[in-house]
Order: sequence, then structure tokens, then C-alpha cells
Amino acid sequence: MSLLLQLPTELVMKIIGLLDWRSLLACSEVCVVLRDAITSSRECQYAIELPIAGMEDGPPSNMVLTERLQRLRDHQAAWRSLQWRTDKTIDMLDGGVWELYGGVLAHARGRDTLVFNQLPSAIRGIPEHSWEVTPSNITSIRDFAMEPACDLLVLIEDSTEAGTFHVHLRSMQTGQPHQEATKPAVLSHTPEGEQFSFAIQISGDHIGILFICSDEHESQILIWDWRTGICEMALKGQTIGSFGFLDHEHILVGIVQHQPLLQVMNFKTASSNLTVLQNAPFECALRWPTLQPWAVALAMSIRSDPSPGWRPHPDLKVPFQTAQNGRLFAITLWVAEGANIYTLLLFVPFSTVTSHLKSLATPSQILEWEQWGPEGSRMMKAPDGHSMIWVCYIFGQSFIAPWRTPRYTELPVGPKAIQILDFNQLVIKKELVKEENETAVTKINNSPHELRLGSIFQETVTTSLPYRRKVIDVPLHPYHTFSAVMLSEDSIVTVTSDPNVRQYRVLSF
Repeated sequence: MSLLLQLPTELVMKIIGLLDWRSLLACSEVCVVLRDAITSSRECQYAIELPIAGMEDGPPSNMVLTERLQRLRDHQAAWRSLQWRTDKTIDMLDGGVWELYGGVLAHARGRDTLVFNQLPSAIRGIPEHSWEVTPSNITSIRDFAMEPACDLLVLIEDSTEAGTFHVHLRSMQTGQPHQEATKPAVLSHTPEGEQFSFAIQISGDHIGILFICSDEHESQILIWDWRTGICEMALKGQTIGSFGFLDHEHILVGIVQHQPLLQVMNFKTASSNLTVLQNAPFECALRWPTLQPWAVALAMSIRSDPSPGWRPHPDLKVPFQTAQNGRLFAITLWVAEGANIYTLLLFVPFSTVTSHLKSLATPSQILEWEQWGPEGSRMMKAPDGHSMIWVCYIFGQSFIAPWRTPRYTELPVGPKAIQILDFNQLVIKKELVKEENETAVTKINNSPHELRLGSIFQETVTTSLPYRRKVIDVPLHPYHTFSAVMLSEDSIVTVTSDPNVRQYRVLSF
């Protein structure tokens, strides 16, 4: 080390600039000279603070590094104290379908028109922008999803008389067939059954659709390469409850049976022929805690946002964006015990699943709860207001929900605050070291949590994944409150959906 310090300062800084953030932190502990060099270098501080914040650098732009670093610090401070910059309301339209993804809130007017709202960010320099499209030759939009980064709009049309669903691949900007999709830019599928709902997810080149059948037939997961139109996986089973993209090759499937499972499957090596779930190969499976014999798992929902490989649209030229390795799965399980229904939330970081996946010597292994869950997750009862409809309650490593105060006699009645659970472990460790773990808004919980539900679980469920909880009041509308709340990269969106008021309220940072 003494030889390094004998080099010219400029050369020392060039060498330090080649280090990753963990090495920079290690070097800063070696001696005062290196610590001062790293602390005084904007490049080094940006390289350290980005990953700790759960971010990665944005695309090249005219914004200099000093300004990027300041905006990153402003961004972290604003979200830590929940001090949003703008407050705007958007009237909810009558089309019945909606989506929030990639910083865009979209909803339908009637059955054939979609209205898009790009949510602003003063800190990251994203302008507000609204537009609408009426896709040609589609008279009734049943459901949709979108990926602003590649201008992709996925539309499911009402089924034909033969029961076939056509999935149209369109441009978000024009509503015309997407230029990168193989003509005619339509995917088709005819599932068995009559009554369906859908869960659509987009991840890079792939579209996954869960066809959820409400009659006696089986639900089905199909995954296509949307650019080529080739189906890469087709799976069916009555116990399929939900799914989410884990990475560019794997999906996480929620299996609803007496003893629920989370199953990791490789869709790149799967069969394109419709395969029964029980006969399909899998990489590994993670068991839930053991249920009592009389408890019945009813349903499961897996949510994670953004998808693997997601990037903001390059035209936005944002200074930084959410890192891909900082994703969190929020998994909801509904369990019945007699006439009682329990709603449970299990938070599982992306790293928990992938670390076990990489460590397995052979595929198709089933890991018991004790092998992965107690230290790698956090389970709790779902908070009041956790919605089955307004499901965009997670982004990156954060989960959001209404926070109901006990003052129910005050008008308007309903939740008057929001709570965010932040599972960014690097920020938590940093704040614990600096003893900044509690403010008027923020408090860190790093103690093990015991969930004592003997009516549904055979043993007490203990989980210990730390999280940072933030709670703040939302200034009230004089006549109504909100029923649900959603989260995007730069915005909190409260939802009021009652007979008299149907409105989104966008609080942007």
C-alpha cells in the first residue's frame, strides 16, 4: 500500500476509479489518505451511493456527474422523508381496465380507447405527458399490459365464438401493430373453459399470460417471444395460482395446494406443447410453512415490479434507475380455516431465490421452509386495505399499503396515511451503523417476527428479514379519502373508487 501512495495523485485516483463500490469502501478503511481521496472524489461517491440506494447509472446524457450525484441524494432524501414535489388528481375513466407500469398510468375509455399518463419526476427530470390511442380493428379490449421502454402495448381482445383469445402486439404511441413483432403481430390461444381473467407480464423479449379459469377447467400459463411470435412454454394445472418472471430464463410459479409451493421453472428449456404442471420439470421448489390439516389454501398472488432487464425509455435520459438485482417479490396467500379467511404477506428478495437456485447440485429439489424462509424472508398478516384489485403495490424493494388510523369517527372515514416497507438491506445496514434508524417518518425493524397463527400453521412462523417502515399522513380531500394505494418508481398513487368519486391522486417525487 505504501508503494501505491508514492504514485502521483492523478494516477492513484485513476486506479481507485477502476474499483467497484465494495472495494472502494474497503480501501477507505485502510488509511486516512485513501479515505480522504475517496471521500473527496465525486466519481467515487457516486459509485458507492448508487448501489447502496438500489440504483444503477442511467444512459449517457448532458448531465454532469456532480449533478447526477446531487439528484441521487435529493431522491434518497425525498423518499426517506416522503416529501413529494407535486400533487395531481386524475379522474378515473369508465373502461374498467387499467395498468401502472414503467412510470405510466393507463386506463380505458369505453371498450376501445386507452388513455396514457406519463407520471412526472422533478428530481429525475421526467416531464408529465398524456396521450390516447384507439387501436385499429379492435372493438373490445378485455385486458392489456404495456412496456414503455420498447413502446409495446399488449391487448387481449374478447374471445371469438370458438373461444380463441387474440393477443395483439401494438405500439403504445400509435396503437398500430408493433414494428418489431412478426406480422401480423397477433398471438392466439384457445384455452379450455369459458370464463377467464388474465394476468399479463412483460419481461424483455417475453410475454407471459396466465389464463385464470373460474370454472372446472385448468388455468394455463403461456410464454411467448413476442418479437418472433414463438411460444416457449405452455403449462396447465388446477393448482396454478400465480407466476412472476424471476430472470431471463426462469419464472416463479405459485402452486395452491394443501401445502403451498413456490416453484422455479426454466421457460427456455420447457416444452411449447401444453404440459400438465405435475409432469413439467422444475429447477427447485420452496415450501411454505406447514399448514394445519384443516386449513385450506385458497389462492396465491405473486407481484414484483419492475420485470427483469427493465430499463426506462432511452429518450427520457434519466440520471439513474432502479437496479435489476434489487427486486422484491410480494407474495399474498389466502388461507381459510372454517369460516375465517386469513390474508398473509410473504416478502422474498430476488437474491433469496437465486442464491438457493445457484447452490443446488441437481434440479428438481424441494427445499423445506426451514432451509430458506426464516432468514431469507419476512411474513406478516396483510395490512388493512391490501387490495386484490389495485395490485401495483410494489416497486423495486418497497411495498406500499394504506395505514388506517384509529380515528374512524372523523370524516371522511377511511385511511388517512400511507405506509411503505422498504427491504433495501444496504440502506438498512448503513443507517444502523450511523444510528439513523429512527425519525418521525422512518423506523427500522431488524428484530425477528413471530407469527402465531396456530389455527392455520402447525408451528409458530418466525422470519427475520429486516425492513425500514415509513408512515406519513396524506393531506385529506374534504369529502373523501382513498381505498387503495399504488407505487411506481417516482410516484405514489392513491385510489378512490366509490359510487360518487372515482379518482387517482398522483404524488410525484
